[in-house]
Amino acid sequence: MKSFSNRGRVVLMVLFAAILVFSATSAIVNARMEDHSVPFKATAKAYAVAVSPPPILEIFITGNGHATHMGNISIWQHHFVDLTTMTFYGGEWVWTAANGDTVEGGYYGSMVPTSVGFEIHGYFTIDGGTGRFENAEGGGIASGMQYFDNTADLRLDGTITSVGSR
Repeated sequence: MKSFSNRGRVVLMVLFAAILVFSATSAIVNARMEDHSVPFKATAKAYAVAVSPPPILEIFITGNGHATHMGNISIWQHHFVDLTTMTFYGGEWVWTAANGDTVEGGYYGSMVPTSVGFEIHGYFTIDGGTGRFENAEGGGIASGMQYFDNTADLRLDGTITSVGSR
């Protein structure tokens, strides 16, 4: 009986050691995945065109700018604006780097009237892309200014994952 209880203790110690190793390995893998989350910042000058009448405007936006991890970019965006609530929703965007790689995602938010246009207060998501951004994820704060002449200054301030992970 004594040898059985010693064997039982050895088995329990081995199982306990295996659990510790598995837990430590999981923590390292998770930490490494989190290490791939890096700041994503972008600015763009754009032009907006409404293709539907009020009170719900369908808006298309094109322009150029600069984004971290992408360099110079061209932008395409599409969303709806509810003029009764001053909110925008259903936003989708694709920003293209000079080499053709893209980052894409969605956005939504609200606008605050000012003397020169509308302040933009929103949120964006990164839901993939092409090239080195194929599995990218992330998001953050979208802000800027939509002027009465249909030009806009746009800013994204958030994070992106999977950049450089290949």
